[in-house]
Amino acid sequence: MKKVAKRLDIKRVVIRSVLLTIPLTIAVLVATGTGGSISRLITVAMINLIIVLGIQVFTGNTGIVSFGHIGFAALGAYLTGILATEPDVKGFRIPDAPFGLSKFSLGPVLGLLVAVLIVTVLAFALGTVISRIGGISATMVTLAVLIIVYTVMNDWVAFSGGAEGFFGIPVTASPVLVFIFAVFVLVIASVYKESIPGLRAQAVREDELAARAMGVSPPRTRLWSWTLSAAIAATGGGLLALFLGSITPRDFYLKLTFATVAMLFVGGVQSVSGAVIGVILITVGNEIFRWLSNGFTIGAITVPQNPGMTDIFLGLVIVVTMISRGSGLMGSREVEDFVIKTKKSTHVDIAESRKTSFISEEIVSKTLRADSLSKSFGGLLAVKSVNLEVETGRVVGLIGPNGSGKSTLLNMLSGVIPPTSGAVLIDSNEVAASSEEASREGIARTFQNIRLFGDLTVAANIQIALDSVGTKRANPVKAEAAVSSIISKLNLTDVLDRKANTLPYGLQRKLEIARAMALMPNFVLLDEPVAGMNEVESAEIADVIKMLAEDLGVGVVVVDHDLPFILNLCSKMFVMESGKLIFSGTPQETRQNEAVIAAYLGSGSN
Repeated sequence: MKKVAKRLDIKRVVIRSVLLTIPLTIAVLVATGTGGSISRLITVAMINLIIVLGIQVFTGNTGIVSFGHIGFAALGAYLTGILATEPDVKGFRIPDAPFGLSKFSLGPVLGLLVAVLIVTVLAFALGTVISRIGGISATMVTLAVLIIVYTVMNDWVAFSGGAEGFFGIPVTASPVLVFIFAVFVLVIASVYKESIPGLRAQAVREDELAARAMGVSPPRTRLWSWTLSAAIAATGGGLLALFLGSITPRDFYLKLTFATVAMLFVGGVQSVSGAVIGVILITVGNEIFRWLSNGFTIGAITVPQNPGMTDIFLGLVIVVTMISRGSGLMGSREVEDFVIKTKKSTHVDIAESRKTSFISEEIVSKTLRADSLSKSFGGLLAVKSVNLEVETGRVVGLIGPNGSGKSTLLNMLSGVIPPTSGAVLIDSNEVAASSEEASREGIARTFQNIRLFGDLTVAANIQIALDSVGTKRANPVKAEAAVSSIISKLNLTDVLDRKANTLPYGLQRKLEIARAMALMPNFVLLDEPVAGMNEVESAEIADVIKMLAEDLGVGVVVVDHDLPFILNLCSKMFVMESGKLIFSGTPQETRQNEAVIAAYLGSGSN
């Protein structure tokens, strides 16, 4: 049976890796055939590529700009150099090194492996803190990491040799060896981007709140991305030490930081291919401007020497790229997008699955309850002791004027915000007050304002949810069959390979429902599912909601202002006003209740 979306698109990874290896192969052949300064330039460029790919694994997938990875490269370089260098050399340069480091040598290979392992452990420990924050705050913390590492390497003379640097490192990193590492890291970065952990990181990048509602833990996702990327950056730093034979703290500070960031952003931060293209362009550009900085004469025009022209070039190329193409030359695209046509392999070719319950066969029915839920925001009591319940297999409606507390109530039911008092229960078990845990316990939701992972495909949006918690709560075969049925019912089959942000409004609404149902929930909360839709689209959504309840056994809570839609759909209605529940009953009773008419329906409702 085909998958809704492949957990790892091996074909894309292979084609991308092969295509990107071609320029690297040409480069290493030139390096080994020419030697001298050209060989040195190419080898350093491939090492820079390893470091840039390390940054891409974190920044490209999580959306958090990191300056700290050059610090990890520095740690990798110094640890590799110190562990690989012979004791007699270290006895001269760092005789008082801590931990007896001047007394032994592990050799280049083992020294590099141990150095990367140490940096990985340190990065993991640091990541447990950094992964809990995002945006500019996380970026500033990574900058602090770079500054701290530089200061330690510069001032801890007994360990690093201080500002004068550390030398005598065995020069064992040949162009061929560096090429092998570069290709290996290229494959790792590609695999990570296409894997479920990578997609989860991208989901958090696109919309953290929606990712949490899909059962994704942003801290855990960022932590693994941070740790893997640090290991890659440390590998690049270690290889640089083994290639140069000597290193100084300033080799791993602002100049290298801005160069690698420029390489990544010029090529396209979200693209593995962009990292390769960015390294090539910046390396070539740097060399051209280095030549120009020596001064030249063209006819009557003489340009004097200007050693700062390479720095000017980096600044200009970043400014021009950000103004003309903020997402970089490649954006989020990869090289294989230009040479192969995407096949509709993500479609599940199964007849609609009828009477395939998401609920485990051992469970006859469940009930979701709001037990005296209240929520205060400062001095404002937005929801006041609301009691509500919905059974699996039934559709209930929640209506009320704007500001009545409906969305706040849904946010508490789905764990987006914790209640001030009261509890959310499934049967007699209290649901944890976080959206990740709520989704794992069988509660899914859509949002009033559409919250999709816009730069990911339709199939990826659905697969993130399906792999996050769905298959842990349901038989995988039944789960994919049921999700396939919903995809077909919502007319999403032909757009599975399109990015979510390219869909028209109506299909985006439908995708949000399909993604919520991919969690295999017992209950789904739909916040204005037909807002902005025409009558035909609203009727299609109504049919799907009925299918969710009648054929899949899901309990559905619907909030909407389209009264004919919601009154004709639901078996029971709850009405809120000013944060309080003022009525519950059948749709017919709702139409006739004087309090509801006065508060919301109006005198013409009958």
